[in-house]
Amino acid sequence: MEAIILAGGLGTRLASVLGSKYPKPLAPINDKPFLYYLVSNLKNQGVDRLVLACGYLSEMIEYEVCEGETSRLGIETCIVKEDPHTLLGTAGAVRNAIKSVASPDVFLCNGDTYSDIDLKSMLEYHQEKAADITIALTGASESDRYGSIVLGANGRVKDFVSNQNSGPALINSGTYIIRRTLISEVIEEGKAMSLEHEFLPHIIGNGVAEVYGFVWKGYFRDIGVPVDYKAFVNDVAENKISFQ
Repeated sequence: MEAIILAGGLGTRLASVLGSKYPKPLAPINDKPFLYYLVSNLKNQGVDRLVLACGYLSEMIEYEVCEGETSRLGIETCIVKEDPHTLLGTAGAVRNAIKSVASPDVFLCNGDTYSDIDLKSMLEYHQEKAADITIALTGASESDRYGSIVLGANGRVKDFVSNQNSGPALINSGTYIIRRTLISEVIEEGKAMSLEHEFLPHIIGNGVAEVYGFVWKGYFRDIGVPVDYKAFVNDVAENKISFQ
């Protein structure tokens, strides 16, 4: 199984904790970078090849996967860099990285999010539905930070609701399975585009692709803001999550 990790974010919301010396996927978690825990989890679930879509401080991420703690996990890794002065957005970064993917369907993960989704079960669901995209969804007591997703009775994604609303809802947990050829069919090479705010609403609203939601219950943490970054550090220190 192959996976793309979006590792090019600027990490502006974490600047108060990390300063400007770390790209977000290398945020220190005790004695290892966050990327180590993410890659370890993917490897343990059968992912055997990674494509890292990098931008900001990409040389640091390249060093980590070639020489650092993450290199010791022994997973084949391809680094795809974008010009840090001409950022492509999340969907544009996927379009840039997809050229290095061989599998017909590829996992896509945010480089600042950890979850214990059963990837093999998610892939089986994706194939059973003959989906173009499957989004891993989890319940949240407050959805205002993420926005929410509305499902039809058969699991097809019907709508995205902006993050101006609050209260319990299903949210996008930042893990996807995407049909490889869909990306090049819909996204123009070199075009800047947001995955969450432009690409997904476009293909769902216009019926361009079959998009389904895979609902799961389990551990989920987005370290993109200081409070959740610190919570993940504590979870690891207290052995609430098991790693390789």
